[in-house]
Amino acid sequence: MIKQFLTDVHWGDIDYLLVDTPPGTSDEHLSIVEYLQGYNPDGAILVTTPQAVSILDVQKELNFCRKVNLPILGVVENMSGYVCTHCAECTNIFSSGGGSKLCDKYNVDFLGSIPIDPSLALLLDSCSSTSTAAAIADGNQAAANPAAAAVPNLDRASAFLSKYQSSPLNTKFSAIAKYVDSNLTN
Repeated sequence: MIKQFLTDVHWGDIDYLLVDTPPGTSDEHLSIVEYLQGYNPDGAILVTTPQAVSILDVQKELNFCRKVNLPILGVVENMSGYVCTHCAECTNIFSSGGGSKLCDKYNVDFLGSIPIDPSLALLLDSCSSTSTAAAIADGNQAAANPAAAAVPNLDRASAFLSKYQSSPLNTKFSAIAKYVDSNLTN
């Protein structure tokens, strides 16, 4: 299935192809690297949580990437604290700083920390999955063909994006994306 997904799909002219894999260094990871090799992938972004067991998994992934000559663009620490829905204070409910320490040890860029933020889940839950998917699809259609007739779900997509852009996580995700993008284009 991985081969079909990566080699039989006509992706068209895309800037990025993101492949989210489970932790580890299994045959699936080897297959992905093998099938993408001809496309000269820019690299991998590794995601960890602050806990020691996750750091150990990501160490293996980091060594795997180096062994197969897949550049490492950086590490993101996910679930790095919990943002209170009442006061917006971020509390470390797990250990903290594991991702940063890993990066220091392996001389890899630390891209940032992403806390658990219930406000994002509430924002996503406020839209039905069907209407959100339709709104995003219509937004993509409008971006591809601005001269087209009115797009029915564009207002809903704009409202969703507006709410998201005012969320604290947008700042964190944007900083990571800008850093990665600037390092890929330079």
